[in-house]
Amino acid sequence: MWWRCVATAESGNAPRLALLHGFLGTPASFGDLAAALGGEAEIHAATLPWHGAPPRAPRGRTFDAVVDELAGALPGGAPFWLVGYSLGGRIALRMALRHAQRVAGAILIGAHPGLVAAEERQARARHDELQAARLARGGLAAFVTEWERQPLFASQARLPESVQKRQRAARRSHTRAVGQALRTLGLGRMPEMWGELAAAALPLWFVAGALDDKFADLARRASVRAPRGELVLVPGAGHNPLLEAPQEVTRIVRQAIGI
Repeated sequence: MWWRCVATAESGNAPRLALLHGFLGTPASFGDLAAALGGEAEIHAATLPWHGAPPRAPRGRTFDAVVDELAGALPGGAPFWLVGYSLGGRIALRMALRHAQRVAGAILIGAHPGLVAAEERQARARHDELQAARLARGGLAAFVTEWERQPLFASQARLPESVQKRQRAARRSHTRAVGQALRTLGLGRMPEMWGELAAAALPLWFVAGALDDKFADLARRASVRAPRGELVLVPGAGHNPLLEAPQEVTRIVRQAIGI
């Protein structure tokens, strides 16, 4: 089972949340959100395939096969609001489009709807393969050090050292198996979803840090495509508002699900 219940609401009619972390993340990245909403929502969190120690591998070896397996493992009952960050946001968006009957809506934080051109996807797949090979060759600790140097995460340098250390420890808590997540779940292997957004009947909230120019632009464009799309830019945050502005993310989730 991919999912575990991290909070049970006091009311049987409370909204249900399904949380999907990012690459090299863990369910604990949603700790502030779960603590804030634990008495008001039923909350389930997934450890994504090839993450954790020991890691678990899914049955399928394509992006959609993994999405289908995660959707099929959701507990039965009322539909879920999906909350996904980065890789988890891409999985959540795909799940909302493929399994709308299980989904009440999705809050997509720093999520990319996909590369349109086949040449772009092929180039990205080659890049992710090289990254996975480097991880296998050099080990996880060295890979995490390089991963954290990406300009995408520059705004996190302003965070307290204790917060940065906690995130680094979470990233290093995995094994080299996360390389397979790059190979299977990377942006180059994900079907692009821009064309499907126009037919999406569910509420889709596209959230990005206001300092994250690339993903703020993606969120703007995606929110316009989706009939029930909402755009929220988090002031003062970069690519990871969960880490950089957890209280604001909690406010956004409350607004979206109506509690």
